[in-house]
Amino acid sequence: MLKILAVGLGGFCGAILRYIISYNFPFNKFPFATLGVNLLASILIALSVVYFAKINNIYLQLFVISGFLGSLSTYSTFAYESYILLDNHKNTLLFFANIALNAFGTILVFYLSYKFFSFLLK
Repeated sequence: MLKILAVGLGGFCGAILRYIISYNFPFNKFPFATLGVNLLASILIALSVVYFAKINNIYLQLFVISGFLGSLSTYSTFAYESYILLDNHKNTLLFFANIALNAFGTILVFYLSYKFFSFLLK
């Protein structure tokens, strides 16, 4: 039960931050807010993975990674905004750029961040 509570509270906090970011950086011609939170979440998940490998606190790990960062980042919004770029804006270049930056950029940022934090937190 405490694990569910940890994920739920983290998700609550991540969803609120996600809303604040989206509200302050609305989707105009390119969905920078979604890309930004997905890249930020990738960096913070890399940091969390390295950090939580050193401590044994499953509740904090669930709160941060599954709850907060899982709620902060968003695949469904990325998919929807990619569709909008193609359907409403009729911009194939931005459509593919958005997909590449979200799909490959987040993996690259995670990898580089993981290596950096692993080195930093030896």
